[in-house]
Amino acid sequence: MRGKAFFHGRRRDIFCCAAAALLYLGNRLVFIHSDLAAVRYFCRCFFNDLLCPLFFLPICDMLLACIDRPFRRARTVFFFTLCASLLWELAGPLINPRSVFDPLDFLCYFAGAAFYWRCVCPGR
Repeated sequence: MRGKAFFHGRRRDIFCCAAAALLYLGNRLVFIHSDLAAVRYFCRCFFNDLLCPLFFLPICDMLLACIDRPFRRARTVFFFTLCASLLWELAGPLINPRSVFDPLDFLCYFAGAAFYWRCVCPGR
């Protein structure tokens, strides 16, 4: 699958990446400056972790589609999410001293992955 046909089949992935990028930008510029303390805390601590799979998984799916192996099962999506979250949460603090291990981030990563699978990959 090449060219126009490839992008036609990956419209939802492209839209998901673009939406995640725009929501990230909105978070950085607007949401984290909310007057509501609970909203500000959620957006500073967890919102990006919900968005991460919505950007990462479509890219993985498009790359896998290039070799005719797009995501076909939820367990594959969750396996990719598990590997990425373990890498980020365990290697992150080693690379960046300000980064900390947070088990709630795993919940956010998997919630984002579940949303991706349910909304972007229906019928697979």
